[in-house]
Amino acid sequence: MSSRLASAAMLCGVLVVLSAAWGQEIQREQHSEGVAHRFAQANQHYADGNYQAAAAAYESLLEQGYHALAVCYNLGNAYLQMKDAGRAVLYYRRALLIAPRHRDTLHNLRYAESQLPYQASPIVETWGHLLLRWLLSRLSINELVGSSALLYWLAVAAGIWRMYNPRRRATVALWALVIALCISSGLTYAKWDGDYASGRAIVVSDADMMSGPGRSFELLARLRPGAEVSVLETQGQYREIRTEAGGRGWLDKQHLEFISPYQ
Repeated sequence: MSSRLASAAMLCGVLVVLSAAWGQEIQREQHSEGVAHRFAQANQHYADGNYQAAAAAYESLLEQGYHALAVCYNLGNAYLQMKDAGRAVLYYRRALLIAPRHRDTLHNLRYAESQLPYQASPIVETWGHLLLRWLLSRLSINELVGSSALLYWLAVAAGIWRMYNPRRRATVALWALVIALCISSGLTYAKWDGDYASGRAIVVSDADMMSGPGRSFELLARLRPGAEVSVLETQGQYREIRTEAGGRGWLDKQHLEFISPYQ
């Protein structure tokens, strides 16, 4: 009798677990359908020429954590239609963090930058820096992390192979994989540091750069939408920034948006 009770209790436990799993799966499907519906509504606003409503709908999806290529790209398009080139550049740059080689985003970003009242001065770089910048701009952080993980496990396999087969071929393969892993890891760190940890931000509206964190300090310059800066420090509602030309000052944070949505 006790064994039957134990079996029944075990069966009930399995059914409870399965019911919970099925319930979570149904909730995920309903949630996905809701996101798809809101995205379709935003697209319809855009198609109807109501770009402000479309931008608000896309931003609501971002606020809920849906940082997808299509959302960022369409939001950039909506702001470009509203003649807000600064925010258009911001969201195109965010889209490129997800898909660095997306042609439409690259094309629209170049067009949006050509509409900016602010035009960045050309930076003189060595060929090594240019090559590194080009390479990092073509790869996403996910691609670099994935390649580093793959190279790591291949190097482990090559190390095991060399233990049991200490020949020249195994040694060369091991060292080649270790060198490739070091390069891939270095590129991954450079990509993460440049795109996610450097505090890079876009000025999205006209802003006065002050010598200190407040309006009572000396006015140093007036920054225009689209200018890219690096955020160094935050104090209250002000952020210390460094411009591409090397100037330093303080801006009200309402004029800035980080390129990475995770900062």
